[in-house]
Amino acid sequence: MPLLVRLLNYAISFRPLSRNLVAGEPLIHEVTEIEGDLYLSTPDFRLVSCPRIPQGNREFVRFENTRVPGAYELQRDGGQTLALFFVTQPDRESDIRPISASLEKDLIARLRLRLPEDPAAAGLPTSAEGLKRSLWHRGEGDEITTWMLLAVLLLFLLDASLVKAWFS
Repeated sequence: MPLLVRLLNYAISFRPLSRNLVAGEPLIHEVTEIEGDLYLSTPDFRLVSCPRIPQGNREFVRFENTRVPGAYELQRDGGQTLALFFVTQPDRESDIRPISASLEKDLIARLRLRLPEDPAAAGLPTSAEGLKRSLWHRGEGDEITTWMLLAVLLLFLLDASLVKAWFS
């Protein structure tokens, strides 16, 4: 139980705000202990003044216009870099939903792809399930999952028995 409580406390503890963002997400940074005017250097070579936003006894800067991917630098008025932020494009390629027939034809034409008339005759999978079967190989995680779950369970039992022994 103490291990579980420690894990929960760690999971909900305060952590600094992310410096790796996706385009469109706001850039937020605490500047409570930093004096002077603050500026943000953007990847499209602009220098933007950043006003302080008070929140309780803390101060933050917030920059909303992060559409351009690249490195953003928070700087003090003398040009000293205080923090770096990196903005990337969203991973649209990861979307595995099927595309429309018209978009598929457009992509085939633009990329100059040559597809077989009958994928099954060419030995290619014809569905997502077929693709899964062709890519799946036994031994890629099934065995280790069981052992890892067993190890976690044993560690919980060991923790409980040690706590009982120490405090009884």
